[in-house]
Amino acid sequence: MDFITNVLLITLILLIITISFYYIYKKDDTIPDKSKTSDVLSLEYLINGIKETFNQILNASFIELNLNKEESIKQEKRKAKLRKELRSCNCGDIGAKEYIKEYIKDLIQIKYHVNEQNIDQIIPFHNEKKLTPQDKFEILLYLYKKLHGLNALDILINTYELDKKYNPLSNNENPNDYTQIDTKEDGYYERDDIQYANSENVYMHLDNQYGFKIIAEQIEHAYSTEIGTLSFADKLEIVTQRIYQLYKGHGVIDEIRDMNIDGVSAGVSGLSNVFYHYTEDMLTTDFQSIPPADNSIWIFYHGKTIHLSFLGFGSRRELERVCKNIYRYDNPGQLSSAKGYIANEMKDGSRVIVVRPPLTENWAFFIRKFDSINKVDAKSLITDQDSDVVIETMKWLIKGCQVIGITGEQGCGKTTLLKALVEYINPVYTLRIQELIFELNLRKLYPYRNILSFKETSTVSGQDALDLQKKTDGTVTILGEVATAPVARWLVQLSQVASKFTIFTHHAKTTNNLIMSLRNALLQEGGFHNEMVAEEQVVDTVNFDIHMVKTAEGHRYIERITEILPIVDDEYLDKLTDKLETEYYRQMTRRHMFKTVDIITFENGRYVMKNMISKKTQRFIRYSLTKEEQKDFSQFLLKWRGCY
Repeated sequence: MDFITNVLLITLILLIITISFYYIYKKDDTIPDKSKTSDVLSLEYLINGIKETFNQILNASFIELNLNKEESIKQEKRKAKLRKELRSCNCGDIGAKEYIKEYIKDLIQIKYHVNEQNIDQIIPFHNEKKLTPQDKFEILLYLYKKLHGLNALDILINTYELDKKYNPLSNNENPNDYTQIDTKEDGYYERDDIQYANSENVYMHLDNQYGFKIIAEQIEHAYSTEIGTLSFADKLEIVTQRIYQLYKGHGVIDEIRDMNIDGVSAGVSGLSNVFYHYTEDMLTTDFQSIPPADNSIWIFYHGKTIHLSFLGFGSRRELERVCKNIYRYDNPGQLSSAKGYIANEMKDGSRVIVVRPPLTENWAFFIRKFDSINKVDAKSLITDQDSDVVIETMKWLIKGCQVIGITGEQGCGKTTLLKALVEYINPVYTLRIQELIFELNLRKLYPYRNILSFKETSTVSGQDALDLQKKTDGTVTILGEVATAPVARWLVQLSQVASKFTIFTHHAKTTNNLIMSLRNALLQEGGFHNEMVAEEQVVDTVNFDIHMVKTAEGHRYIERITEILPIVDDEYLDKLTDKLETEYYRQMTRRHMFKTVDIITFENGRYVMKNMISKKTQRFIRYSLTKEEQKDFSQFLLKWRGCY
């Protein structure tokens, strides 16, 4: 009896163990068990699983699988392709990015069993109240991208006027709903960290500053207006993008970076880690309400810098990850704490600058999207009243081979204007571009013109590239940006001996500042020791200054076109026979070797002709024109002669 009992007990125990192992290791492709569901249907689990799967593929040895030679070669090529695309996908290569996303989309369906029934547990598409502002924004951007491609963000902003200056009182808010602050001043009201001046209807913040800002409420309004029922295919694409951007992409700015906007930056507002470290005793409720630097994302859009206050990386580690990956195209070197910054370009032509502590208070990056500027003509760019006068003037200056500096602050449209003016350059002229980083991308805009760009590298100096450029049959030289003393020296050198004429951009605020800046660069880099001689070289080089301005509302226009004329008092100098006496007279009686004459100015919303181009310059322009163009130029002069 005892023997039979023991046998039954052993059999029962073995049966329980067998059943347990069956349920533990059972692989059901359709209905995962509860413990498995909690893991599979979380972004963290899927991201870790994708990482592990890619590592297994890249480290796999196909020899061990006993495949035939043809199949082994095929699998090795696939592995090499995957490795290449993983390295390129976060460097501005949209093709590589889409390849990796397709790979991820297949994996999460086949291996991790994401289907129509359970996808809402990854991102709660079915419940609008549970969606975060980031979720809603990414859904909106995806749907607009389906319709408008890389213009999606541009059209979304335009549709809901998200680029208007943020006013917290504009959303049907009433200052009477706020409690009065107990201060010495009357008429102020507050809600949380916002204060209002009721009498003047102005708004203030802790830093007394509101600019262009997109808030969560605006995104939620757009979402509730636009979004209906999403298909499984749409949900799958959105989930795939979220996994990709957290695994290999650039976090929350991954899709934003690809859009046709002027640029994007992060880590440039909020409280940095350094601030927190040194002000622990100041961390009151007010300070704690300010977002950290890693939740700081700004876009540069049509001349406006707009804060995406609803969006953030979520942690310092995520911001650092993006900063460490975003500059790596073409192996520019390592970003170290000893150097603190690195400037590079991305595969699509974007310029990226990354900075880190201790050079800066926290990690940050800046991306400028120069390739996002489509080919535009001057008429669509210069739109204020009487714009035809300024457009015609610039056309004849370009056709007349004048050396022109386009000046203005960052973001005022210098590069865009330069690209538009290239259209007026005689098509028989060859163009040579000298840049520190490829930014102009003129061959993309003018693919049938003879254009070649040069840049400085770690092994070829800018001067060497310039010397080589002189041997490439160049007629017109364009300097992307004259921002350093060596480049200023190149400008004078090119304009005097290497090309028919030169166009360049510069950050000078006035024409005098432009001349002085170039003069000082020659004194520093060009071997000049006399200020007057260096200034004379600059004045003989640069003929016109086209100055651009950007208003606080983002409107960009040409403030003035100024001609630079050398001063020569020949009548008096002829009477001086002694060379020392002549030089003494130059230095004692003249402050500068030039004078400036405004040809066109922008006044009260319209362009006004102030003075005609000098006679000497008119003769030079005529010399550079064809006979037919000379007739048109004469008509231009007659048309505007009586307008000033």
